[in-house]
Amino acid sequence: PRLDELEPEVLDLADGEVFLKSRLGVDEDTYRRRLVGVAPKQVEEIDSSFWRNRGPSLVALVHRWQRGADLPLRWSPAGPHGVRQAIEGVPPSAAPAAAESFSVEVWLPRGSRRKETARLAVGERTLELFVVRRKGKRILFSSSRFTGAEARERFELIPPRAPREKSVAPPLDGFRLVRWEPRAPRKARP
Repeated sequence: PRLDELEPEVLDLADGEVFLKSRLGVDEDTYRRRLVGVAPKQVEEIDSSFWRNRGPSLVALVHRWQRGADLPLRWSPAGPHGVRQAIEGVPPSAAPAAAESFSVEVWLPRGSRRKETARLAVGERTLELFVVRRKGKRILFSSSRFTGAEARERFELIPPRAPREKSVAPPLDGFRLVRWEPRAPRKARP
């Protein structure tokens, strides 16, 4: 989707944004607003030049995040009459603060495919888990970032359906909640 089709709050949680420099023209107020109040170090303009970039000029806006505390998650069965249709997330401590940012990570056995992994329903959004890295016989999956306010509204893990040839879905343990904090700007050297 185009950036102007996404809510600013969702864009703020991303690692970065890339858009055509021409969108900063007079008609595209959305893109200019994204750069207001942003430190110059967070913006890179990539102009078309021989040997460097062929094609239209681009603007890259980098959101600097640093990983905070990892918190284990406990999942409890939810749904009518104890049927495991969904699993509700219970953060290990009190409800997260509205302004805090989080993601969810889980290690699954190698060979797990995206369509076999769980999805996370947070607030009104459904977030897919995507591959972050592989280590030995395991794959680390992660969600996009979401806010504490969204998690307070709705925080549900939707388990994958078991493949027809298997009687059980992949295990849903080893999940952790990752707190993210905006990275402080680097101090200029004297």
